[in-house]
Amino acid sequence: MISDDALNNRRKCYQTKIKMANRMASQNVYLEIDDIEVSETHLDADGGNVIIMTENSSKRRGERYYSWTKHLTLKLIELVKLHYSRLTDKRYKKQAWIDIWDALKPFSTEYELTLRQVEKKWRNLHHSYNRTIEQQRKLGKNKVRQKEYFEEIDEICGSKPSDQNLLVSDQCILPISTKDSKQQTPDRSFQMENGLHGSPIVTEISEAVEIPEKVGGPRTFPTTIESVVKELIEENRKSLSNEQKKIEVMEKDTEERKGFNKGILAAINKRTEVIDRQQASSLKVENILLMTQRYDDKLDRLENKMIKLENGMGRLETKIENYLHKLDKLL
Repeated sequence: MISDDALNNRRKCYQTKIKMANRMASQNVYLEIDDIEVSETHLDADGGNVIIMTENSSKRRGERYYSWTKHLTLKLIELVKLHYSRLTDKRYKKQAWIDIWDALKPFSTEYELTLRQVEKKWRNLHHSYNRTIEQQRKLGKNKVRQKEYFEEIDEICGSKPSDQNLLVSDQCILPISTKDSKQQTPDRSFQMENGLHGSPIVTEISEAVEIPEKVGGPRTFPTTIESVVKELIEENRKSLSNEQKKIEVMEKDTEERKGFNKGILAAINKRTEVIDRQQASSLKVENILLMTQRYDDKLDRLENKMIKLENGMGRLETKIENYLHKLDKLL
């Protein structure tokens, strides 16, 4: 049995190791505790060391956490930038992460890198980036120190933060309108009426075009975006009208096909009625044939009986003749 003092000592040992890991992270060694996938903690009865069981350390006892070097982290960001269009699409997101993981494997020589570690590392980087953006939005750009990899992630997720208000989403940074900048984005009712609210095309346009700000006056929405939005609306209307025409043509075709199918069904029904009648008549003929066969059998039996009767009559005649001869002799 392990005493309480030994357990307390081991807990202290574990806490000191966590502190050392945090110091190493602050000294640009990048051993991030957030990347540890802790499933359970074991105490080594022999040496008194605390062993953190991670996703890959169940087979290798010595591994305590995965070490993300600066080179490997930059490589991850580079691959995410390369596959970002696929990562934002639910259809290809899973395969994109697998491709990124396969591309990172040759650069991870010390430990076996897992897909879950790659995804969690990017989530941590993205969360840190969003947190910095939120702090800059609240406190001001000059009052918040940018964390490492901020510039690299900013090239992927959105434009560099400026004085305009920002909305931090799960995927990227999008500009939003407030009281001071109501004309920065298209009117919401205008978008809702034309089916463009939340459209990725409008979002990309609003992100791509830099909005000029007049000194001492309200910000105005660029006329180019309005024209582009109007063109998009016209294109959508044209596409909708074309689709409506296609639907009308398809409805006409379906009606014609329905009429044709009805005629075919009527002909099939008539044919089935004729076949049913033929089958009924054939059954009647078969019944008649069976009855004639039965009558033939009966006639055959009657003929046999007549033959037997004739034979019996012949025998009676011979007997009568014999009796007559005997009577003649007696007389």
